[in-house]
Amino acid sequence: MPLIDIPSRIVSPNADLAIWQVDEDEDVLLDLCQRCGVDTETILNTKLAKRRIELLAEHLLLHALNGCVSPISHTPTGAPYIADSTLNISISHTRGYVAMAISRRCIGIDIEHFSDKVLRVRQKFLNEAEARHIEADNVALNIAAWTAKEALYKAVLTPGINLSHHIPIDAQAIAGNGNWVSTVCGKQFDVSTHIAADYAISLAIENTLQ
Repeated sequence: MPLIDIPSRIVSPNADLAIWQVDEDEDVLLDLCQRCGVDTETILNTKLAKRRIELLAEHLLLHALNGCVSPISHTPTGAPYIADSTLNISISHTRGYVAMAISRRCIGIDIEHFSDKVLRVRQKFLNEAEARHIEADNVALNIAAWTAKEALYKAVLTPGINLSHHIPIDAQAIAGNGNWVSTVCGKQFDVSTHIAADYAISLAIENTLQ
């Protein structure tokens, strides 16, 4: 389960980040968790093997970031939080990867493996102005735009908002340097997006100096 170097574009002084490429089976991950002191009883009670692997990987990532072995729980809306901690946490899974970000600020991270399925649903998350700057047949750029929207959605913690209408992104920045500022629900966020060989990843972190 090798840690991947964090792309310099999304490194933030206000957050700890990690990406892990999951290539172990469940028994190996379980052994690693138990060696770290993670309580795996609740994880093992999870029915789906795929979800157990995700949960084991999450706890290993958290331990790798700051040595924490506290349980990762979820709110009724599905947002993760660290038990007995004031830190905010955001987690994302995609095929073969898990990404995590922790911070004292509101934060969101999203990672997505490339898939041309995104081209069929782009009108659901891009508004007309954004769509003009994201090529309709470019899988990488559309996935990158999707991760930016998702990262902001996770960071703003406001249920019911619409990705297309309520979460603006700088489509030109995504196609260019990948860094910009977005205001969602009256809060300002610094956003960074990176396009890798087979995935895109975005980080959104609240700018408390606004």
